[in-house]
Amino acid sequence: MRCHAAVAGIALLFATTAHAQGRGPIRFGVLAGANLSSVSDIDQDLDPGLGNALLDNQHRGGAQVALYATIPMSSRFSLQPELHYTQKGGKASFSVDGDPESLALLASDRMTLGLRLSYVEIPVLARMDFGSGNWRPFVMAGPSLALRTSCRASTSFDDVSISGNCNAESVLPDEEGPTVGEDPFNKTDISAIGGVGIAGAVMGRAFSAQLRYSQGLTTIARETAPGVSPKNRGFSLVLGLGF
Repeated sequence: MRCHAAVAGIALLFATTAHAQGRGPIRFGVLAGANLSSVSDIDQDLDPGLGNALLDNQHRGGAQVALYATIPMSSRFSLQPELHYTQKGGKASFSVDGDPESLALLASDRMTLGLRLSYVEIPVLARMDFGSGNWRPFVMAGPSLALRTSCRASTSFDDVSISGNCNAESVLPDEEGPTVGEDPFNKTDISAIGGVGIAGAVMGRAFSAQLRYSQGLTTIARETAPGVSPKNRGFSLVLGLGF
C-alpha cells in the first residue's frame, strides 16, 4: 500500500508540474541548514521500571541538505516539493526509582536516554510570497513523509554509558541469555512543517533564508504506553540557492 501511495504521489506531482508549466518557469535549487531537534510527548510514565519523573528534555543539533523545485501555481502561490537528508533525535533525563539500598550505592539517581535518527524526508509545501520588491517575505506549510536511514540509541547512568544501533544485540541478557532485540522505533515518520522566510537574488541567483518548525504527527515508537507517544519535533535554519 505504501508503494502504491508513493507511486500515486509521484504521478500527481508530475501532473501538477506539467499543468503549471504555463504559469511561469519551474525553479530548482539546493537547501542546506542546521536542526535543533527533540522528542516531544514524553511523560513521567515512559517506563515504570526506569523512573517516575522526567527531569529535562534536551535538544540535539543536526544538519540537513536537500534539493527542491518551486512550481508556480499563480503569481504569488506555488508548490515546493523537496527531497531532504536530515538528522533528528534528542536526549532526555529521568529520575530512577528502585530499591533504596541499591540506589544508595550509586552516585546519581539520574538516567539519560539519547536518540540519534537520520531520515530521507520528502516534504510537499505550499508557499505564499508577499510584496514586489527585490527581497520578498514568504510563508510555507505542508506535510512531510520521512524514511529512516539510521538509528542509534544510548543510555548513560553515573559514569557508565552504553550505545548502539537500535536493532543491535541486547546488552542486558534475559533469562535465556543475550538476545537480538527488536527495533523499538518505526522506520517511517509523518510530520507537519511550517516556516517563514525571505527570498531575493545574490549574484544573479535566487537566494532564500528560512526558519522552519517541524512537528511529528505519528509516534516514532513501535509500542507506546498510555499517555506516552514520543514524536520528533524541532526548529531548523535553512538557506536556499537556486540553480
